[in-house]
Amino acid sequence: MTDLTQPSAKVVLDQINVDNELQLALAQVTFGVPVANTDSTLRNTDIPVLAVAGQGYVGSRSINLDRLSGSVLFLNYIPQLAVDNPDTTKDLLTSLNQLHGLDITLADIVDHPIDTGYVDAQGVQLHDITFHNSLVYLDHITVNILGIPDNTFVTESGIPLVSESGLYLIADIL
Repeated sequence: MTDLTQPSAKVVLDQINVDNELQLALAQVTFGVPVANTDSTLRNTDIPVLAVAGQGYVGSRSINLDRLSGSVLFLNYIPQLAVDNPDTTKDLLTSLNQLHGLDITLADIVDHPIDTGYVDAQGVQLHDITFHNSLVYLDHITVNILGIPDNTFVTESGIPLVSESGLYLIADIL
């Protein structure tokens, strides 16, 4: 199974190594821009792999793989992100990654402003995290943005504690 707690380049390189019985290191290759593959007999993406000069390999190859759609990753589930007053998509990544064991980086996404008018039927703030040129992900993930209530327990790094059901852990001050 693919370890999505790694950066995208590491995920792809690990799969190349497994599929080809290699031991390539990230210092030996770079990846080009993923290109959607419309040939239905192949996987959904082609990615150029380029050898880094002086690292033991020469030339380039194109690999064919299936990137993971954000809508499939969170099928029938909308991540609940506890982020107070985010301005852009990048402000949501720490919460998404920590809550779901991912390592989505700025290089994987389009960083765009939060649209405060984009809400669900209950008035909960929504936002689409859109993938662009990601080696692993494509499409987008829709998330709920939950403001952080007063008296919420937080970690030393300022991340609010949330139960498995998505509710904040709040101190009841008498």
